[in-house]
Amino acid sequence: MTAHPVTVLLIDEQKEDRASLRRCFLDVGSHVRVFEASSGETGLDWVRAVQPDCIVLELRMRDVIGMEVLGRIQDELAGRRVPVVIWTVLSHVALRTTASALGVRAYIEKTRGSEQAVVEAVRECLTSPAG
Repeated sequence: MTAHPVTVLLIDEQKEDRASLRRCFLDVGSHVRVFEASSGETGLDWVRAVQPDCIVLELRMRDVIGMEVLGRIQDELAGRRVPVVIWTVLSHVALRTTASALGVRAYIEKTRGSEQAVVEAVRECLTSPAG
């Protein structure tokens, strides 16, 4: 990733998925701080509290629809450019198109072993400017 400490926020209802992704980020090095939110509302609280460098968001959640969470995250950031990576079980083309239009930097479907793709996408987000 980068030399300075990096804060990544994981927003996903699935505890096992968060834990798996957390392990992958921690394997990258001690300069990565990972915060976890088990719901969209908690994720929004963490956005305000920790001001993450990157956000990994699952779109399928019970409390708030993922795209709504994405819009509310952008409102919370008030113009601050924080990359968002979608890591989701949802594979609809319309969701990909909407996510792209909203500035999402990567859209990765959850499959076995896709955690490493998320780590690489976050690395890319933090080392290259938004396009």
